[in-house]
Amino acid sequence: MITTDQTGDHAGATPKGHATITANRVEGTTVFNKQGEKVGKVEDLLIDKMSGQVRCVTVSFGAFMGLGGELYPIPWSMLDYDTEAGGYVVDEARLKDAPSLKADDASDDLIWRDEVFKYWMAQPYWPA
Repeated sequence: MITTDQTGDHAGATPKGHATITANRVEGTTVFNKQGEKVGKVEDLLIDKMSGQVRCVTVSFGAFMGLGGELYPIPWSMLDYDTEAGGYVVDEARLKDAPSLKADDASDDLIWRDEVFKYWMAQPYWPA
């Protein structure tokens, strides 16, 4: 399993296989809760056009948790990939109050970006 520390820093992680991954391999990847139950899937990547960094992945949980089919942006640095399960693992309890997007909204607002990173307690990738 590739894991992060509390700040979402992958510096000590040692991924198996390649050091990079294509977007089409991330999109559609299953998302599990910490109990190993399937709760959703990665729908898309949000890429910062200025830096080229992956800002967030959007994850759909809708029918699985009764959350109305909204997309939940999760900073890339906050995802844990479980190689045995073949998917990302998220803390389901954190999703209850997480910022969300409607399916047709790809918010480009910097205030929204800051809100998402603050909620997930993720280390910003942009200069202060």
